[in-house]
Amino acid sequence: MKTLMLTSLLLPFVLNAKEFDVIIKNVTVISPLNPYQASVADKHWVGIQDDKIKTISAKALNDADANVIDGTGKFLIPGLMDAHVHLNRMPGLPLALSKFNEKEIAELESLQQQYLQRQGKSYLYYGVTQVLEPGANKESMSLFQSNGVAPTSYFCGAVPIYQGYNAQGINYEHLHEKRPYYAHQHGDPSHQYENHILESHSPKQLVKRMADDGAICTKVYLEDGFGERSDIPLIASKTLDELKSASEQHGLKMMAHANATDMQRLGLTHKMDVMAHGNWNWLDESREGTKGELPPKVKAVADDIIRSGIAYQPTLNVMRALTDVMREGHITQPEYKTVLSEAQISWYQTEAGQWFAREMKSGWGNMSDAQKIARFEFNQQLGKRVLNYIYQNGGLISLATDTPPAPTYASQPGLATYWELKDMHDAGMSLVSILAAATLNNAKAFSLDKQYGTVETGKVANLLLLKANPLHSVEAYNHIDTVILNGVPIQRSKLALRR
Repeated sequence: MKTLMLTSLLLPFVLNAKEFDVIIKNVTVISPLNPYQASVADKHWVGIQDDKIKTISAKALNDADANVIDGTGKFLIPGLMDAHVHLNRMPGLPLALSKFNEKEIAELESLQQQYLQRQGKSYLYYGVTQVLEPGANKESMSLFQSNGVAPTSYFCGAVPIYQGYNAQGINYEHLHEKRPYYAHQHGDPSHQYENHILESHSPKQLVKRMADDGAICTKVYLEDGFGERSDIPLIASKTLDELKSASEQHGLKMMAHANATDMQRLGLTHKMDVMAHGNWNWLDESREGTKGELPPKVKAVADDIIRSGIAYQPTLNVMRALTDVMREGHITQPEYKTVLSEAQISWYQTEAGQWFAREMKSGWGNMSDAQKIARFEFNQQLGKRVLNYIYQNGGLISLATDTPPAPTYASQPGLATYWELKDMHDAGMSLVSILAAATLNNAKAFSLDKQYGTVETGKVANLLLLKANPLHSVEAYNHIDTVILNGVPIQRSKLALRR
């Protein structure tokens, strides 16, 4: 009797329960099936409840309480993932403020605050709903998320070594503070630390710490010098093997910073999961030009990347951004107004704001600026050739920009991602494969494919509603109607910079 009474009391609430929070009606759903194919379903209805896709149907969905979005003539795709970004510092700000007066320091701090408040919206404005920072910690990720609406964020713990790449010039007694996941190796001046600190920087313990902190991957630097130089200490093979073993134990993927033929070969030897950066440094084969087949050593490395199933991040943005910062007046391009305030753009044009452009142009002897730019354009073409080869032969391509790769104002959140998509298309990738690289491929590369990467029931509702078909034009990624983040629709106009 009591059970019947309770059921009768609850029945009205059950009947009136809200089935969907959001319904997208009459939309064309485009979802990648694999790196070369996508499904296309016209005139479908998508129901979202909480932060998940609940229903995808060819029949109309009804819920009087739902927020209904008319998708007629529009295209619904998964949200994009940029799998290599660096957060929280405005690109091009001086690394040290000691040479500035109080008024100038106050201006720079104001610009930095503007950047912090804007970076998440800039990524979302260009359709990026997930980002991966491969050199962060839980504190820096919290800072990114604390400044308003922002993409879902993940991070790798970066593992430099004493005086190695990304730790050069740091005294050993400060390395523990400045690089929390550095790897202690035999021969380091270890007498400066207590044994418990040294033990916490053994490969086994530091990977455990980063996993406990929430990292989903381990990043190592395979970089012994720029160009054909080899003057930077390189991580030991024993350390790499121990880091790989510990990463596998904790379910973390292993990413290698490697942009040269020999360094990518080293990454293959130690079974990296992700190759961060395309191969634009061909070393002794760099004189082969930009046409014809890849030279033997470059081709052999590319073939092994394909065979191993490594996720390949071409990061064409790196050479583009280093090139464009040297171009006179580049910062005045209208696209920058979508992500930068007038004050930021104006500062970039000042003598102080041009410091990195001057640095890029220095030390070249008698070469003209045009010749310097041509040298970097040549390197970018090398990277595009390797990307094209890996793509044409079945490699797994990952959308990643390394924004910003240096203190260059030519690499800004979101905008650099869009330009990367265009450069990937220019390098010969098809539009369907670009969609996969930006969604499904990245989700699989970092074991996030149960949550993201396709428009599928049960997955997180991080989606884009486009006004143009991304299988017809790469410019469709700049024709976003609505960004749906964790089930919440945000009109792109609401993400636009207010002036």
